[in-house]
Amino acid sequence: MRILIAIDGLHRDLGGPPQMVAALVDAYAQAGHHVDLCTIFVGDDLGPEAPIDRDKVHVHTSQCKRMLKGRIRRPVGFFPMINKLAPHADVIHSMGIWPLTTHLAAKAARRHNKPHLVSPLGMLKPNALTISPWRKRIARWAYMSRDLREAHHFHAQTVVERDNVHAYPPSRNKPVAVIAQGANLPTPVSGDERERVRKKFQLDAAKRNALFLARVHPIKNIDNLIRAWGQMNQHQPHDAQLLIAGADEMKLVPELKTLAEGCGAGDAVRFLGAVDEKDKLALLAEVDLFTLPSRSEGFSLAILEALATPLPVLISTGCCFPEVATANAGVVTGIEPESIAEGLASLLGKTDDELATMRQNARRLIEDHYTWPRIAEQFLALYAKLAQQDGGRG
Repeated sequence: MRILIAIDGLHRDLGGPPQMVAALVDAYAQAGHHVDLCTIFVGDDLGPEAPIDRDKVHVHTSQCKRMLKGRIRRPVGFFPMINKLAPHADVIHSMGIWPLTTHLAAKAARRHNKPHLVSPLGMLKPNALTISPWRKRIARWAYMSRDLREAHHFHAQTVVERDNVHAYPPSRNKPVAVIAQGANLPTPVSGDERERVRKKFQLDAAKRNALFLARVHPIKNIDNLIRAWGQMNQHQPHDAQLLIAGADEMKLVPELKTLAEGCGAGDAVRFLGAVDEKDKLALLAEVDLFTLPSRSEGFSLAILEALATPLPVLISTGCCFPEVATANAGVVTGIEPESIAEGLASLLGKTDDELATMRQNARRLIEDHYTWPRIAEQFLALYAKLAQQDGGRG
């Protein structure tokens, strides 16, 4: 099978989608499929791209112009590139709904009558739609409504996201396949690596450390996480630290530091900045729990990686992952500071044996349901179904 995938950047600092795509295309290639991956190079300031076996995956890259402080990425030369590849593809799969790369992939699919699969990746959640609404209204009027109406199929990462697709007028009544993200099962991190990361980030091994590791972005709800930590310190103090790590493309950290100082969190909240892959794995191995109480998520790769480490996790209902609580691999809270504070106090108050049990449950949850080979098999079955339909519109 020949698979053509479009994504607006492979830089790790762009969040989970580049890492998801990198894992999927490698799995497809290992299974013997021809994969063309069309992307854009966003800029050196966003750090390295997600690793891909480029001996097996055909990666095609165009440049882009960044506007409005990088919030809009305009591809340059992307359409001629994907239009040349589209006639040979059995299926075209676009990541996201707002990027211009998805619009150009939809245009190529229409021109060559190819089935077009769209993954919204959380972009149709109600909270997500309130971010930059005027830009989204323009995009919807200019091209996106038609692209979604004429898409052959949609992919949702959760049942909630499937409902969001059906609630959005341009994609109402379209067929949707629910396929989660996956995670790699990491190899154990050596004691030397853990010691190195302790020294680099000045971690206090005598304290319990809670790690937030994701993009520093309003939708991640870091402000309420900090407020929750302050409330917990005032009412149920624990000998613990909150470590906030991630790329700060929107320059929000100074404001968050001021918030921490003013809400009673104080020195217990530390900002580590962006971390590379090596440091990320060592940090996950060194801390005691992971937290991501997002206002809205598609299906977070960061959560899956934490569970695979394994770590107990604190997540919000906005992450659409109730299985975490069902499996006793963590706690699920609301997005309000009071609810998050209650969840933090619950996890930090557990004994070492109780946390060890939660770690075992976290690892088992990933092994049983969310490894990348399992996820890739589901996508390949969907691609085969779409390819048999010869690009007809659903």
